[in-house]
Amino acid sequence: MIYVISGELDHVVNGTAHRLTPGMVGIVKPSDTVIHRVVGSTPVKVLLIWAPGGEVERLAQRFRQRPIR
Repeated sequence: MIYVISGELDHVVNGTAHRLTPGMVGIVKPSDTVIHRVVGSTPVKVLLIWAPGGEVERLAQRFRQRPIR
């Protein structure tokens, strides 16, 4: 998941471009092909949350099984 804080970004998912501007969110699924391009000369700032396919569940299982000391 990518959240645009400032600037403009082309978020190209599986060949289809989506223009993301501040406040917008782009989503990428594990099977997607994605390209990001900065639009214009203004730098882009984003918040990127990356949890690879199955990673969240794997971590959740690990923490449920470990005793708290």
